[in-house]
Amino acid sequence: MQYLRPSFAWLVLLLCACVSAGTRAQAPALATDIHETVVSIPVIVDGKPNGAHMIGTVFKPDGAGPFPFVVLNHGRAGTAVERARTPRWRYTDASRWLVKRGYAVFVATRRGYGETGGTDVEQNYNCNNPWYKEAMAGGVESVLSVIEYAKAQPFVNKSRYLVMGQSVGGFLSVGIGAANPEGLVAIINFAGGHGGRPERDPGNPCTVEKLKQVFADAGKTSRVSALWIYTENDQYFGPAHTKEWHQAFTATGGKAEFRLLPPFDKDGHTLFTRGLKIWSPLVEAFLNSAGF
Repeated sequence: MQYLRPSFAWLVLLLCACVSAGTRAQAPALATDIHETVVSIPVIVDGKPNGAHMIGTVFKPDGAGPFPFVVLNHGRAGTAVERARTPRWRYTDASRWLVKRGYAVFVATRRGYGETGGTDVEQNYNCNNPWYKEAMAGGVESVLSVIEYAKAQPFVNKSRYLVMGQSVGGFLSVGIGAANPEGLVAIINFAGGHGGRPERDPGNPCTVEKLKQVFADAGKTSRVSALWIYTENDQYFGPAHTKEWHQAFTATGGKAEFRLLPPFDKDGHTLFTRGLKIWSPLVEAFLNSAGF
C-alpha cells in the first residue's frame, strides 16, 4: 500500500491540473490592452430593475474619458442548446478596432443566452407565424438596459453614442433606432434579421413579409442616421429580401444607407466577425459623416 500512495497523489495532482487547464480554456485571458472587464448589467423593465442581470463585457481606451460609447449586439445561435452554451460575448477584434478610435465598448450577453440565461425573450416561436415584433421588443428592452448601464459609467459621454450589431443583433439595433433613446447618434446594422434558415432554405427566412413589416414599422419612428451592411451571398437573408426591407424602412421615414457587398467567403453572414478589413473603411466613413 505504501507504494500506491505516491501514485495516487500524483493522479490527484494530474486531475487538478487538467481541471485547471479546462477552466482556463473556458475563461480566456482578458484583453488588457483595451482594459477589458466583466460586469453585471441590471435588466430594466418598465423603467425599473426587475432583479435579473446580464453578464457584460466592457472595453475602453486609456485614460479617464469621457469617451463616446458603442453598444455592440451579438447574433443568435440556431438551437436552444447552442444558445445556452454561448460563451460570454466579446467581439474582441471589432471592439479593439473601435477602442483604438476612441470609443468605449459595451457587449452584453443578452437574456436567454449563455451565462446570463433566463427567459429567451427573442424567440420567434413558429416559422409559419413568427413573433418578430415581440422578439424585437424583448431584445430592445435588453439593449436599452445596456445603454442605461453604460450612461452611468463615469468614463463615458452619455450624450454621444451609437448602437451596432450583427444578425439578430443588427435587427435589434434597428429597433433601438426606432426607440430613439436620448443621446443616440447613429445605428449600424450588419446582416440584420431574424428567422433565418441557412440549411433548410438558404437566403429565405421564415414568413418574410411579416419581417418586412417589422422593418417598415421601425422606420416610422427612427430618426437617427443608419448604415445597413449586407452581402450578396448571405445564407440567412438573401439580397432580394434585404433590399425590400431597406425600401420598406425608408418608405415610412427611416434614414439608412444600404450597402450590398460582394460575396464573402462561403456565407456573407459572417462578414462582421471575419471581414473587418472589408467593412472597417465603410464604417469609418459613415462615422465621420455622423460627426464622430
